[in-house]
Amino acid sequence: MNLIKEISDLALAAYLSCYGFKIVSISYNGKRVSFHFAVDEPDETCIDYEILKFHNRNAMVDALTYSETLRNLKSMIYVQKGEKK
Repeated sequence: MNLIKEISDLALAAYLSCYGFKIVSISYNGKRVSFHFAVDEPDETCIDYEILKFHNRNAMVDALTYSETLRNLKSMIYVQKGEKK
């Protein structure tokens, strides 16, 4: 069974995406954007652990990959916002 983890922090979403968690959708609530990650039940603890690592500044991913992922997520936001108009 897949669970959905909703993340509204762009930097965290980029990290989780780099780490290997898959974005399944993006939602908008006014100006707030949320990324939805599909998480298998056994991986639920893993994603929570990675979120803690990120906030405690212990997360490690390749800097270039992170930068590209952050840029791609921003593009996804602007492309989808343009489609909704």
